[in-house]
Amino acid sequence: MADAVMSENINVVYMVAANDGQLLDSWKKIDQTYNVINTRQIIEELLIEGKQRKNDFRIKLYNLSQTNSAKVFPKLVKEILNNPGWEECTNCPYSSEESMCPILENKKRLENEEDLIIERLTDLLSLCEINELHIPLRQLLLLVSNMLLGHPDVKDKLLNCKDIPKIIDGNSLYKASIYRNIFGENLLERKRNSIDIFLTLNRFGIGTETNALIDNILIFGEDDNQYSELYKKLVLSDKYYGADATFISEKKAYLEGDLLDKYSFLDLLKSQRQRLFFVIPKDQEDKLKIWNLTTFHYAGEFLNDVYKSLLEQKRVHSQYTTRMVKGLNRIITGLLVEDKDRLILSTSGNSSQAKVSRVLEEFISVKQNRGEYVKFELDNDTQKIYLTVGFSNDIPPVRLHLQLIRFEFISRVAEGTLPGSFSRECYEDILAFKSRLLKRLEDRRKVENDDEDTLLTLNLLKVNEKGLVESKPLEVF
Repeated sequence: MADAVMSENINVVYMVAANDGQLLDSWKKIDQTYNVINTRQIIEELLIEGKQRKNDFRIKLYNLSQTNSAKVFPKLVKEILNNPGWEECTNCPYSSEESMCPILENKKRLENEEDLIIERLTDLLSLCEINELHIPLRQLLLLVSNMLLGHPDVKDKLLNCKDIPKIIDGNSLYKASIYRNIFGENLLERKRNSIDIFLTLNRFGIGTETNALIDNILIFGEDDNQYSELYKKLVLSDKYYGADATFISEKKAYLEGDLLDKYSFLDLLKSQRQRLFFVIPKDQEDKLKIWNLTTFHYAGEFLNDVYKSLLEQKRVHSQYTTRMVKGLNRIITGLLVEDKDRLILSTSGNSSQAKVSRVLEEFISVKQNRGEYVKFELDNDTQKIYLTVGFSNDIPPVRLHLQLIRFEFISRVAEGTLPGSFSRECYEDILAFKSRLLKRLEDRRKVENDDEDTLLTLNLLKVNEKGLVESKPLEVF
């Protein structure tokens, strides 16, 4: 093999799949010939540098741990759906519309582009990748298998052909819903929480999160003219997993106050919300606020309007920059300010970490002005998103790594809708960013030789009736 890598044997091609540590150990254990030593060194260099190949050597190294799960997932689904083994289902007695096998029904939905399952799952995986949550290939294989075969009432919680008659006769077809299976709902909670892909996807809270409009459609849509059209389109049109007889009867009992077990209905309602996340048409996304079905209400903007714009080297709309600035201003000052065209740097006079900081240090222009700016940036090497604050052409800017949770946190602060459940860690991260901003401001003052006058003037912040900050000078002798 080493001879082939060193071009001494060009008639043989080897394909090896191995853990990187095991791969290097294996090369160390064999006879250390000149070609073996060089090949091992090349492999080590490729792993360290994150590259696939090296000039003049016949080797390609594909590091699967570095592959983007959002890019791999659609290709993986396509390969599974095109497997020739599916042809054996052609003559199955449960392949008709009247008595459809749930495995075939789930396959059909994966193949149907209008169902948006692949597209929206790819969006979720993209958000994971942006936040440095890599999903290995084996976890993606596990996900697709569970999507197609999952059912809580069969052995190993995965369907096989022998289970289908029992599932259809027992009226538990709805439990095989691909939309539930995406989140591992067919598995026991302990098992589900031990599998990385389901643990990661359930962090989005899809099913447990909702908005009033979605729940009104699901619960009152059948009888309320205000929601009836959407109810027909989003629920009644899906006779397998939407207008399932169990959901309809449980909903009716809930509305009439005859429900003996409210938790069973809430579980069905959760499944419907999960389904809607993947079936709401694109032209209804804004109206129905699809991302409110997740923990991260601003995830769609973060992915489509910030990340993808930066990736395509397009300008990010100013509304997202100014919202970030408004949120940062509220955190930095501890005041309910409305300023969004300038970044306010303030302290309490003796501490930058105080909850309320009324002593103005400086305003930083959002629009580029003599080296000052606030903008989004994408690191081309790491694909990380940053909010960058420039102070001067003479000193480096300060960058805040914008993960999804930080973007959500700052956005919610800006809009005044921050729930108490949000992590305090985000708040502390922004205070640490504030300290770095104040340090860079100090660096700029040194470069510009801003000598302090013997007469010290403190500028105190005051919020006017419009929520805008005004500064009032206070002379200290």
